[in-house]
Amino acid sequence: MNYRHAEVMAPQDLGASGTKIIDIDVVDPISRLTVAFYPTGGSDVLIGHPAKCITKIEIVDGSDVLYSLSGMQGQALNIFEAQVPVAQELDMRNGGVPRIRVDLDFGRFLWDPELAFDPTKFVNPQIKLTWNEALYDAGVVSHSFFIYAHCFDQRSVTPVGFLMNKEIKSYQPVAGGFEYTDLPTDYVMRKLIIQAFKKSGGVRSLCQEIKLSEDNDKRIPIDGDIFYLRSFLDPLVNDAVDFIRVNADSAADECYVTPHNILTAVGVLDEADLACRVYLFAGGYVIVESETAAHGMNLHVRGKNPHGCICIPFGKQQDHTDWYDVRQLGNLKLRIKGGPDAVAGDTLRVVTQQYKPY
Repeated sequence: MNYRHAEVMAPQDLGASGTKIIDIDVVDPISRLTVAFYPTGGSDVLIGHPAKCITKIEIVDGSDVLYSLSGMQGQALNIFEAQVPVAQELDMRNGGVPRIRVDLDFGRFLWDPELAFDPTKFVNPQIKLTWNEALYDAGVVSHSFFIYAHCFDQRSVTPVGFLMNKEIKSYQPVAGGFEYTDLPTDYVMRKLIIQAFKKSGGVRSLCQEIKLSEDNDKRIPIDGDIFYLRSFLDPLVNDAVDFIRVNADSAADECYVTPHNILTAVGVLDEADLACRVYLFAGGYVIVESETAAHGMNLHVRGKNPHGCICIPFGKQQDHTDWYDVRQLGNLKLRIKGGPDAVAGDTLRVVTQQYKPY
């Protein structure tokens, strides 16, 4: 068998919140790590998307951080990398179990023979998993976390490096104000992701303009208002698709979804001859109502900017020689203009994907 799926952590309930450190004992090159989280809902009153419970996933080797994203950022990156729309099953009823998965891909695709995580290149690689199950539903009484490594087995490969994904900055944006960020220039950059999650608003409500400047405006690779930039950035990556089971009531209920800017949302009740409504198509959630109380509803939601993330891919994504080589630059600055709806308590985050050679 050329490949195998190794269990890194067996399914277990880790408790309501905390941080778990898991040793990576696999010695074969790893193409992907899958972190799965299945919480059991304890009510119909939701607080946020269940992926929000995974506050951080890190891969560390001593003091070196090789991967550091939240569950929402990791899911968004998975959608941006996918060749087809990524469908997610979310049972958000009382007693339901949404199936949350985050893939930590070290290559351009699963089983990439050139780019993979080689544990033998490190001293003591570990996974640090931080979570808080109440960020989805305060009534959650149990969950199951498990981790798998997708390894090269009898197929001999010699990876030359891997993709390194990190959140490099988080800050509170100011409406109409400019924030400058020095981007790293130590490794070739493949993607830049900006997370501008704002409940009840599109991504532009927090992030109005983006400008990328080389060496004090000697070159400006990208510059403009998000309203216009999305016209060509969004089609470069795939859609987020949710299949959701939820209990709808005669009063309006919030249902949290993966797309932030929603293209379509359709709801169907379990009961015949009853009307239902689904509305409010922005900000990572929709409102659901049924004609009478307490009916199961099936939702199909599809849209862009998963979890409020905007993706800027650099070069042909399957050709590692065509990515953004920033190593010869004196400086690379990202300037973001705060969106018109930014207020105290909002957070804007910057994520980079770099190619790190061995």
